[in-house]
This record gives sequence, structure tokens and C-alpha cells, in this order.
Amino acid sequence: MKRYLIIGALLVSAITSSFAQSNIDAFFHANPYLDFTQQAAYARRQIGYVGYRLINPSELEAIDQNFQNQGCVRLGISSWRILPYYGGGMPEKEAAVYYARSIGADLVLYILEQESSEYCDHTVYFYASKSISRKAR
Repeated sequence: MKRYLIIGALLVSAITSSFAQSNIDAFFHANPYLDFTQQAAYARRQIGYVGYRLINPSELEAIDQNFQNQGCVRLGISSWRILPYYGGGMPEKEAAVYYARSIGADLVLYILEQESSEYCDHTVYFYASKSISRKAR
């Protein structure tokens, strides 16, 4: 009987943790210049590899311009502030890549700033190639 209680507790824990919402999803703001039809078309794409880059805030403008010059579209930005304890000061790379695939993004730029000892600011930029019909690599 004790074994069944342990198995049941593990199942409940696994189910509830799978529904936990990440900070990236909770604080995502879609690009207001893309209408719903365009966003849905990107989200239907099959994405294989997602490029990920952790950058300094000072690099953002140049990289953003470079991506746009290469024909990339910014799908949206996710940003939040969190205490640096219990992993709050670490980039959520896996969650960013997973979320990028779900919205059809090929590229992720991640900025992690710690302005003070109190908070860490996370900002994630999601980009996609302009070709909506692109298949997985």
C-alpha cells in the first residue's frame, strides 16, 4: 500500500510540474506589427535547431540590426525581474529554446542583467526567418 501512495504522489507531482508556466511564457509580448494571421503562420512552422546567444545589453542594437538586415522578423520579447536566489540569476536557456520552437522562432537572444544585488532582469528576444514556409533543418 505504501508503494502505491509513493507512486501516486510521484504521478501527481509529474503532472502538476508539466503544467507549470515558465517566466518566458508568462511575460511574452508579441510583436504588435505582426497580425494574428502572421503569428499563427510562424507558429505552424516545423523548427529543428534554434540558435541561442547570451549577450550583453550593449550588443543588442547591433545584433538586432544585423538580424533585420538578414531578413529576420522579431516575433516578440519576454522580460521579467526576479530575485537572484534559487536559480533566479541563471538564464532559462532550455525554456527559451522550447518556447521559441512553439512560436516558430529560429533565433533567441538572451540578456541577463543584474543592476543591483536585489534583482536580476531577464529579457529574451525571439526572431524568425522571413520565410514562413521554412521546414525543419
